[in-house]
Amino acid sequence: DALAAMAKGHEHMHHGAGAMPQGHAMTFSMDRVRAKEPIAMAAALDGSPAVAEILARRASALSREPAKETVILVAHGPVDEAANTAWLATMGEQAQRLRKAGGFKGVESLTIRDDARPDVKGPALQALRDAVTRASHDGGRAIVVPYLIARGGIESHIVEALKGLDYAWDGKTLCPDPAIGVWAAQAARNGAEVKQ
Repeated sequence: DALAAMAKGHEHMHHGAGAMPQGHAMTFSMDRVRAKEPIAMAAALDGSPAVAEILARRASALSREPAKETVILVAHGPVDEAANTAWLATMGEQAQRLRKAGGFKGVESLTIRDDARPDVKGPALQALRDAVTRASHDGGRAIVVPYLIARGGIESHIVEALKGLDYAWDGKTLCPDPAIGVWAAQAARNGAEVKQ
């Protein structure tokens, strides 16, 4: 489960089960870890080809006619505005890969800012509804794909936000997927090489 708390001063922000953009360290309040073996930190999952591969698989499974479909990637998103901008930038890179690989009419990236104040979350949810509505115009079709590490309840918030709209959805998150295991094994090998 990718539930993580990101500390900013004394303020903690809950990020749900979404991917964290690179360059934004996750910190936890805990005692120092003591280990006899060296510990190496691996690069985050978010920018990896594994994510692009999984997103392409999720969208393709729901697709009928890619040239008329817009895929909408939806993440939980952080409370902090600057962090949200960073998340969207990372998601945007994956969206470009997905559009190229799948031949979709378009791919959009949005966060629902699920833990933010109502004046932040409300417009984020409206932006999601607007994106799905736009994608459905002129014979188009919306495919909504959760950009979430694992199921954890956020997906039901997405479905609730889109109540009454027409879109394709199966709720499948990044995990479980074999590509995650391949990525984890490679990250472990890369970490081991750095420590040698």
